[in-house]
Amino acid sequence: MKKYLSLVLAVMILVSAFVSCGNEIDINEDNSSQTGTQNSESELNNSSAPDDSTGGAPIEISSATDGNSSEDESKTPETESKNPAYEPQGGEFSFPNGLLLIGDRCMESFGGSYDNANLYYQYVTEHKDKLGEDVNVYSMVVPTASSIYLQELVIDGENYYDKYGGKQVDKLGYLDELFEEDDKVVSVNVYDTLFEHWNEAIYFRTDWHWTQLGAYYAAKLLGEKAGLEIADINSDYYTKAGKYNEDGSFKPFLGSLYASAGRPQALKNSPEEFFWYEFNHEYTVDYYDRETGTKLKTTRTTCYPNISDDYVSSWYMTFLDADNNVCKINTGTKNGRVAVVFKDSFGNCFAPMLSSMFETVYTVDFRYFTGNSVTFCQDVGATDVIFALSSFSAMGPNCLNIGRMVRR
Repeated sequence: MKKYLSLVLAVMILVSAFVSCGNEIDINEDNSSQTGTQNSESELNNSSAPDDSTGGAPIEISSATDGNSSEDESKTPETESKNPAYEPQGGEFSFPNGLLLIGDRCMESFGGSYDNANLYYQYVTEHKDKLGEDVNVYSMVVPTASSIYLQELVIDGENYYDKYGGKQVDKLGYLDELFEEDDKVVSVNVYDTLFEHWNEAIYFRTDWHWTQLGAYYAAKLLGEKAGLEIADINSDYYTKAGKYNEDGSFKPFLGSLYASAGRPQALKNSPEEFFWYEFNHEYTVDYYDRETGTKLKTTRTTCYPNISDDYVSSWYMTFLDADNNVCKINTGTKNGRVAVVFKDSFGNCFAPMLSSMFETVYTVDFRYFTGNSVTFCQDVGATDVIFALSSFSAMGPNCLNIGRMVRR
């Protein structure tokens, strides 16, 4: 068995190094594997990895018996985690198509590198140098689900974070130290905040992405760093919306990880709720072409265009109409603050949560944008620039696209 797991691990790590969570998803569930820009350039800098991993004492779980689920998706937001660690529902532990299936949750192992983290740091800092002292620049690298749910998980004596976590938490801390030492870019390390709320629905169990509740907690921390206060998620500023039946029950969501993992029965038997938070005030969203960000395609009165119920695995495209556009959210908040969010698909549900903090929010997908990123920020009068990327984008080969943006 151990030989089998070691062989699978080697394949998983090789695959994970070239897979980005933020890549586009085909709208057809039968062909929902992710595609996106992959880069083979090797302009890497050397660095040494820290030795110690982060996390508390692991909790023993035996795969021979079914664990009890400690997740409660109906929990009221803003409550603190009362449980010491994630306990998977059920006793199935397998590796379908290079993914990690633990009970009713599917995740990726992590393959980001310190070398790419160095490049990401250099490119983001270069934005700050070119934009000058009058523009605030923030780095918010979003951890993947495996960093949260493997952190204190031991199964049959085997520490799953040590084996499959790829030292993601260490690498997030390494980036944090780089930015703090330089003291130019503000690092917004959201890991501890998300870990505090692990037993709320902050990540989808069947999809690559976090939920908008997780994005809210991250936006709240950003607000604290930026001297801005976000509207409380439980206030009348928001209305929770989503894919629901007439009787109020949720329509079963099985995301793109479910399809990529070969539609395992453990996930099929445990679909999840798909939801978002709509604003209770008037606002508009201008959707531009994703390449230049200057050709207006359409204007809508929502950040959440309707995605057909027929395309269940693609419901995450609800957020800002997926990765197809540069967007401008005209929020109705009057404070003169203009944010530009350079993002991958994790930024799609994050950017709308800035509505109560900024007067205008632009989103730019760094994977497809063909213009100069500094010029774009200057043209729109940015006061704040936020890099909101998954850890795969920041510490994988896609980070090279950030360098291309700033140097065009």
